[in-house]
Amino acid sequence: MDTVANQFNDNTFGKGFESVEELVKVTIADRFYFADKNINVIRLMLGQMLVNSVFVEDLKKFFEQQAKQLVLPTIVRLQAEQKIKNLPIEKILQILFYPLATYIGKRVLGINNMSLEEEIEFATEITIKTLKV
Repeated sequence: MDTVANQFNDNTFGKGFESVEELVKVTIADRFYFADKNINVIRLMLGQMLVNSVFVEDLKKFFEQQAKQLVLPTIVRLQAEQKIKNLPIEKILQILFYPLATYIGKRVLGINNMSLEEEIEFATEITIKTLKV
């Protein structure tokens, strides 16, 4: 998990973002490509989540910690610059990462009505419209 977080930081949040569009485009593309490449591992993790409550709690703590360290400073800065809607941070995180959860769900269920690139484009467009001031 730490390797995944470090890669995410290096590939996305290590760069810094000047606009909501840049934040959304890079984040969604990075996470969708990651999920696509690692879908079998994600399936195993989802299976563990169904039967292992300790794993669920550990995973929840890990993602909360990563969100605070990697994503929160960027969101707070963009809000201060009035470039992203002034919503509670939890809501912004939900808006930013819901498309990924939807994409993973579709992959696990075998619903492939769009290519990966079309999924990224659609998710990016909707998310930018939702977050941009």
